[in-house]
Amino acid sequence: KNGITCVLATDIDTAIARFSKGELDAAAVDVRLGSGNGLDFLEYVRRRNSDFPILIITAYSDIEPIVRGLRLGAQDFIFKPLESIRMLLDPLQKAVQKYRLLKKARFMEMEIEKSEAMLKSVLMSLNDLVFVFDADARFTSHYHHPSAQLYLPPEKFLGRKHSDVMPAHVNGLFE
Repeated sequence: KNGITCVLATDIDTAIARFSKGELDAAAVDVRLGSGNGLDFLEYVRRRNSDFPILIITAYSDIEPIVRGLRLGAQDFIFKPLESIRMLLDPLQKAVQKYRLLKKARFMEMEIEKSEAMLKSVLMSLNDLVFVFDADARFTSHYHHPSAQLYLPPEKFLGRKHSDVMPAHVNGLFE
């Protein structure tokens, strides 16, 4: 119903095993985690994934675990007793959604980098001079064969609009 599948780990070793298998999109762990400590789990995860969302659950008012959890990058703290399951589900759903978006954005960034590298490879194989413009008609980059001559050094045109750099008769080609 809430789009969340829960898995139970009654101790730190089980929690680490489930995290290590990639079974989780987020974790809500108690400060007291069976034979271990939820903060130790948080520390373990942070050494491997700085973005993985972890919510810490505690019934203790001791400030030390809260400070340690914040320093280790806990996403949120949930205090027991819970008046409603929503007190856990709402921040957990938000953390999962944010993490999934972050993973998707990172994947897309990598795909863009690969595409840009492929484009650059293709452009560098051409014998022609190629200029790349953004949506506002500003030069963003250029590629040229070693035998091609630029009439201006790149620092004179990169970041500027073509109409500010090119002769009037050439600007007509861009309209």
